[in-house]
Amino acid sequence: MRLFGNRRASRAKQEPKPLLELHDLTKIYRQGRVEVPALTGVTLKVWPGEFVAIMGPSGSGKSTLMNMIGCLDRPTSGKYLLDGSDAGQMSDARLADIRNRKIGFVFQSFNLLGRMNAIHNVMLPLMYCRGPRPPRSAARHALETVGLAHRVKHTPMELSGGEQQRVAIARALINDPPIIFGDEPTGNLDTKNSVEIMAVLQRLNDAGKTIVMVTHEQEIAEHAKRILRFRDGKLESDEQVTARRVAVPASAATQSGAAAG
Repeated sequence: MRLFGNRRASRAKQEPKPLLELHDLTKIYRQGRVEVPALTGVTLKVWPGEFVAIMGPSGSGKSTLMNMIGCLDRPTSGKYLLDGSDAGQMSDARLADIRNRKIGFVFQSFNLLGRMNAIHNVMLPLMYCRGPRPPRSAARHALETVGLAHRVKHTPMELSGGEQQRVAIARALINDPPIIFGDEPTGNLDTKNSVEIMAVLQRLNDAGKTIVMVTHEQEIAEHAKRILRFRDGKLESDEQVTARRVAVPASAATQSGAAAG
């Protein structure tokens, strides 16, 4: 009987825990005497290795949610656990450290510095590292990961929109965080470049990264494994993607066609 009990305990220890866990999360903004609820009673879990898309109309609360789970803002009430730790109880310095080590951000507008080349833009987060910093080779490896090994010395003005966003993804990877948050990562891109970015994110997810992405495009959301839909600050639906889109970059499709020919 003891042996059986030990096996059960061992199995319980091996079960994965949620990476992100929200319990009755509420966020209220105040405009003078007026209270504006942005999130109301949101409860959900995101597990390691998931690829989650967040959708909803303007004012639905999806951007506020991204700020909450990205440790950029604090909830008015409720609890947010990041990798088992209560983010609401952390100091500002601790939250900044968490953002630097555990979270990579990718924004719609790229947010690259125009005077810096690609490799120096990727290295920017290292300025805020506490303790040992990854070597310069880590930045080069991050650019190789997103297919830009040949563009390390190019400035943003010398790169296409899709290439700029891939530099931004490489920057998000520099500290090897377990989570990547994308806030409309394809919002400023055409269809071809959007597919390129989704292909990168899917490869990162296949390699074990947890991806949480805000998007207003259904086709982009269908590249994820799970879609959360928000309306009026509430989680309206939570569904698995049954017919997931697989992003095939134009370059890969051309090479495949040439090989077949």
